[in-house]
Amino acid sequence: MTITEYFWLNTISNTTLGFWVTEGAEHNILPDTIDATIHIRGRPGQYRFASDMDIRQFSFQCQYEIEDTAAALVAKLRTLTQLLVNPDGSPKLMTLVLWTDPTVSYQVQYGKSIPLAREIFERSGQFLLTLTAFDPIGTGPSHTYDKTVTDTYEIAATVANEDVGNVESRPIISVTNNGSATIDRIKLTVLQTEV
Repeated sequence: MTITEYFWLNTISNTTLGFWVTEGAEHNILPDTIDATIHIRGRPGQYRFASDMDIRQFSFQCQYEIEDTAAALVAKLRTLTQLLVNPDGSPKLMTLVLWTDPTVSYQVQYGKSIPLAREIFERSGQFLLTLTAFDPIGTGPSHTYDKTVTDTYEIAATVANEDVGNVESRPIISVTNNGSATIDRIKLTVLQTEV
């Protein structure tokens, strides 16, 4: 039976590691929020100061394929542990890419203990792999837009930022002088249109 690729950790897929991701995979569209609020006596509800995104959790119910021996299963478990942990025993920060959106990646580390239901006699193992992204916003490919201005007079140049991420992307503006004349003054105005 062929194992389907479901995710990659540092470009290593679950198929390379030798396990399936079963129907128990969970990851939310958006993480929970952390709300800064205060209750004011005599006023219903709470007063909200601000909100931020909390960490993002990915939980995968996994199962190893049946091995010829129990030792072969233990060897696969050891390979997974070496991927998740640094040589000094600390959790390793890895890049997670999901098959549902291979253009977005998350920086994750294993976030909870990994309980293993070992069926040694069947030489397979089921486990829950929970990965935590402390920065809940995934990163996608960067886009560069160039605009060359050769006029010495005031000019309005528009560059459209075709943001395709899951949150807004702030532009990074770089101004370079390729000529011999000195730039006396420059004024940049960034206009943002709401969608």
